[in-house]
Amino acid sequence: MKPFPENFAELQGRVHQQMSLLLESRGYSPLVGKILSLLLFASGPLSLKEIADRLEVSKAAVSVQVRAMERHGMCHKVPYRNDRRDYYAVADDLCVTIIRSELAKVQEIQTCLHETLSALTAFSELGPDEEDSYIIFKNRFTELSSLYGLFAQRLKTLAVDWSMEHS
Repeated sequence: MKPFPENFAELQGRVHQQMSLLLESRGYSPLVGKILSLLLFASGPLSLKEIADRLEVSKAAVSVQVRAMERHGMCHKVPYRNDRRDYYAVADDLCVTIIRSELAKVQEIQTCLHETLSALTAFSELGPDEEDSYIIFKNRFTELSSLYGLFAQRLKTLAVDWSMEHS
């Protein structure tokens, strides 16, 4: 792969591909990444048909993925040109949505860590061959819990800071 695109169209192609791979690794359809990158480059809202035509996929496939994107706060439906068709644009608060999504993932891990640490208190007796493993595990999970607590704290602060700087 060349280090720099030779033209704007090549840049757009690379971004479509990168966004597709990135969002697919996050559990989304590869089409979500392509739609999102298309909306990021768009100078105005795009209809489902325009999106489908540009990406050379069916309007039905775009419709399904756009609804998922709306649910996750990536885009939103906008009125446009006094037209009855549905038009979509990137969410105005896309960055805050991303921060909140990452925070939710961190909090889910935190919950798992806390539940596991709480379960450790239920053991009243350990066998001689279990004690070392118990202590090591408890220390590691306590450390992980602290790390994810710090992640959560920083993400909450980041969301506030971002909102204040970009409102």
